[in-house]
This record gives sequence, C-alpha cells and structure tokens, in this order.
Amino acid sequence: MSVATQAWVRTAALALTEASAAVWAGVFNAGIAPGSLAGGLVVDRAGNHAVLLTAALLAAAGLLLTLLSPPPGTIHRTRP
Repeated sequence: MSVATQAWVRTAALALTEASAAVWAGVFNAGIAPGSLAGGLVVDRAGNHAVLLTAALLAAAGLLLTLLSPPPGTIHRTRP
C-alpha cells in the first residue's frame, strides 16, 4: 500500500517531487503513530495476548462493515 500511494502522490505533483515525498512520508508516519500508541497501551494494560484479541476484534468489525455496506455505485437516493 505504501509504495502505491507514494507513486500516486509523486505523479500527482510532478514538479514538486521532493516536497510531495516529504508530505507523504509525514502523513504516512502520522497514520502509523496512533496504531502504535494503541498497541502499546493494550500491551501495558492487558498483556501481549490482548493485542491479538484486539486485532481479531477489529478485523471482524471491518469484515462486518464490509459485508453490510452496499456495493459502490448502488446507493439509492430518495426523492424529496
């Protein structure tokens, strides 16, 4: 995922390759930080086994949301 998004960002701003790479790296790392913090808090409070349980619960929630969401382009709008 990181390589694909980095390539997309660089092609979106061809004239600003260095700046776009710096912004991408900052945003990517800022996205990793909350997950690292949450994982560290889970380990500190509940132990190593709880990290796997938490990950499994989050994955199950994501799967449930995916299964319950309508496919793209099929959202029906109601008429006023």
